[in-house]
Amino acid sequence: MDTINNVLSSMISYCAGDAKRINHFLKVYGFAKVIGAMEGLNDTTQEVLEIAALTHVG
Repeated sequence: MDTINNVLSSMISYCAGDAKRINHFLKVYGFAKVIGAMEGLNDTTQEVLEIAALTHVG
């Protein structure tokens, strides 16, 4: 979880001042987190999914 929090914090800093982009990756992250949990992903795969959702370019 510390890794996810570090990535989240870094992405917010990276996109500082761009609320639209921050809101977008937070929304994608939320969906990915729930979908991964519903699919029963193992911890490592869930972490990779969440990091990918936070860092995707969309």
